[in-house]
Amino acid sequence: MTSQEQIRLDAKWHFDNLTGAVKAVPLGAAIGIATTVLFSLLTNGLRVVRGEISAQEAFTSFSKSSMIINRW
Repeated sequence: MTSQEQIRLDAKWHFDNLTGAVKAVPLGAAIGIATTVLFSLLTNGLRVVRGEISAQEAFTSFSKSSMIINRW
């Protein structure tokens, strides 16, 4: 393999790697959002059941964590 062929192969590898990373971003973001929302619901729900906070406070807390996601 000549150096010219090696350079082309390296450039193709870098391009393919970058393309794959760009394709993976939406999936990673969706998983992160789903995980955050589910854990927030679970945490706030358990706090309501234990009597630590009211349902309204739980909703406010959940809304705040959701707003952080929406700003992203």
